[in-house]
Amino acid sequence: MAGNQQQQRKGKWSPDEDNLLRSLVAQYSVDGEDIDWFILEQNFNGMRDSKQIRERWVNHLNPSIKKRKFNESEIKIIEDECSRHKFKWAKIAKKIPNATPLMIKNFYNNRLKKKNNSNRRKNNSSTTIPIITVNNFN
Repeated sequence: MAGNQQQQRKGKWSPDEDNLLRSLVAQYSVDGEDIDWFILEQNFNGMRDSKQIRERWVNHLNPSIKKRKFNESEIKIIEDECSRHKFKWAKIAKKIPNATPLMIKNFYNNRLKKKNNSNRRKNNSSTTIPIITVNNFN
């Protein structure tokens, strides 16, 4: 990294960074879609890279995102597409309006985790461990 650049930030975004990103997207987007994330990166003076900037917009700040629970038809789409495309989250997200790849991935992984925990509990409850009493053990 060049000597005059600040060290790149990781982690939580500040409200000022979010506001800067919103204004840059409004300024540089073409039809609200095609954005050159490298141009936006230059406006962050080395504090955020283009990947961080794109992910922040796509997964959190884009006003078209509707954070919600998925309905039954959306869940069916996710399940069908996951069996077909496995972990192509962006491809799957295109099938569900106003959903991000991150929302799809988190939903799928949480559902899988709950299913595994449920199966584990079922298996543990049906298994009994014999208790052996040992007399005169020294």
